[in-house]
Amino acid sequence: MTVAGHSLTFKPRDVLALIRCRLFFYLKLQQLMKALIVDDSRAMRRLLSHLCNTISCDTIEACDGRAALKEAKSNLPFDIALLDWDMPEMNGLELLRELRSDQQFTDTKIMMVTSHNSMDDITAAVESGADDFLMKPITEEMFVDKMRLLGFVG
Repeated sequence: MTVAGHSLTFKPRDVLALIRCRLFFYLKLQQLMKALIVDDSRAMRRLLSHLCNTISCDTIEACDGRAALKEAKSNLPFDIALLDWDMPEMNGLELLRELRSDQQFTDTKIMMVTSHNSMDDITAAVESGADDFLMKPITEEMFVDKMRLLGFVG
């Protein structure tokens, strides 16, 4: 092969190494992201799951904070948690604090998906470790924009 006037020769092992490298990166790109969706509304979980699927994100669902903790610990690692605020058993803010207190979830992005929109609530969530906030009712465009800001959509 000639490149810029220089003759290059490749040994079979070089070609094989290049193929392995390209295959590795191809497979890495094909891996789905994983999201933990926590909301007591089944309709909201379905909507968020659908939106996650549109950006190649696999989902795990839980209907309250306690169930979410179990799911989170048994489905490690996951890339993002989408948390409702008002839920039975353990609310979203309590769940957020629990997740942030556990070293296993240090790198996990957490977004509150809620109708809570007071400055006090937003401040409490951010101070507790939320990476972002998405106000209900949500649209696909709003969801994709937030996921882009968090680095999940190119």
